[in-house]
Amino acid sequence: MTYGEGRVFLRGRIWHIAWHDGHGGEERESTHQTDELVARARLREKLETIQTGRRPLSNKELTVDALCREMIARFKRKKQNVKEAEYNARVWRAAVGSSTSLYQVADRIKGLIRDWQDAEEDEDGNILDEPYADATINRRLAFLQTGARELKFTPLWTVAKDFKLREDNVRDAYMNPVEFGRLYSAATQVHQALADYLEWLYLTGMRRGEASLLEARWVDMYRRTLTIPGRVQKHRQPRVVPLDGPIGRLAEQRLAASWPKTPWLFHHDGAPFREVRQHWLALSVEAGLADWDSEAEEWVARFRPHDLRRSACTNLIKHMSIKEAMRITGHLTISTFNRYLQTPDDQLRERLQTMPEPSWTVPASPRAA
Repeated sequence: MTYGEGRVFLRGRIWHIAWHDGHGGEERESTHQTDELVARARLREKLETIQTGRRPLSNKELTVDALCREMIARFKRKKQNVKEAEYNARVWRAAVGSSTSLYQVADRIKGLIRDWQDAEEDEDGNILDEPYADATINRRLAFLQTGARELKFTPLWTVAKDFKLREDNVRDAYMNPVEFGRLYSAATQVHQALADYLEWLYLTGMRRGEASLLEARWVDMYRRTLTIPGRVQKHRQPRVVPLDGPIGRLAEQRLAASWPKTPWLFHHDGAPFREVRQHWLALSVEAGLADWDSEAEEWVARFRPHDLRRSACTNLIKHMSIKEAMRITGHLTISTFNRYLQTPDDQLRERLQTMPEPSWTVPASPRAA
């Protein structure tokens, strides 16, 4: 073949490509495609990479780890948020494996999206919270898409782009204190420990997975603090939560209910609360927080367990600043915290009532007339 042009050829039904490596040798690889046009496009990408002075990666080198390293380097080069790139790199390495070929990743994206929509997991596969929001999944796909573009790997770029989700993440479910009071009463009929667990979520806004892993030994009632190690938190950073007011009262209540051989702060007969979904619908019906769907002939809860976290964020900022509230809830950034804030109708009405009447509506005095 002519130097710099490369060639495509068939082996069975699969097209392969070959090109000069720039040192007198020839590189070959399979495109895993039966379409000649796709093979020629792949060859053209290899040649364009060589023209820029870079060595094109082979199939064996086109791995998740290579993509992640490329993206972290890109973020550093552009002076962007490197921590965000490193977080996404950890997510993809944990989800599919560092050495996994990008060809295989393209085939697994659909299944991964379905898994993420089912439940939120940490790097170790432990369930932390509600299903990931569409926006979160799209940011992960955007990381993959940009990395594929940097590596000039069109198949993965196309798949990541095509599987982007339509975002509809308006968080508008606020449970007011009266509604929670009814839920709490229903929970006490099941078990007081369950009611305490739900109250903790409503007061602190902690993630359910994090709250379920709290240990009694982390509570220091002399200093009135709860020290949470980073290993049980989503962002892996330790934090200290002050225990005063209703939160301190509830912590003391749970310490009084602790068992000698059970480390958990919230437990039922020694077993930690891992999930409340099995109770949630029944509690919602009992508390009058569910509606009957006549078509499906079933009850539908108005709220989800994750709405306790959203409601707590809104309640906390009535008594403290956003930065102080974030120490309680465990949010790492203000932008994320703000997405959880709601404006309940009663608060909105109070604010509207404080607005003064505009000057043009005030009757003019006779002298002014």
